[in-house]
Amino acid sequence: MCSIIAPSLASTLLQAIYKNVKMGADSTVDMIKRLSDGDLKAELGRQVAQYEALAHEAKTALLDMGETPREEGLMTRMSAKAGVMMNTMIDSTPSHIAQMVIEGCAMGTSDLIKKINECERQGGEQDCEKARKLADRAIAFEEDCAEKMKAYL
Repeated sequence: MCSIIAPSLASTLLQAIYKNVKMGADSTVDMIKRLSDGDLKAELGRQVAQYEALAHEAKTALLDMGETPREEGLMTRMSAKAGVMMNTMIDSTPSHIAQMVIEGCAMGTSDLIKKINECERQGGEQDCEKARKLADRAIAFEEDCAEKMKAYL
């Protein structure tokens, strides 16, 4: 008889963090490729490094739990890549790219807040404590990224 073991609430939250920050890093790298502005390019490069650091923390925590980190599905990743490409073909000004980053950060932040709330509603506050701290750091980071982009609007 085969039994299915449901992932813990903490691993579910960590998977959401991992997907979120990997998508943020990948999309930001795609935007950097379309950019000529040195200051904005440098700022986005710093953001990619922080996204990757957060992804590494989430991945390590998942591996420690015996879980395999999962990125977004291929279709979602390709859709995001195509969206960046189309948006920047139309307008690759620093202002437009900054707006794209702000919108992406808002999406990422709201997705993580939803996952945190799900975890807490299911009574997993104790189980999710470490993952919650990492999620809070990822949210604070994305909010900071959005704030820094306002200078380029």
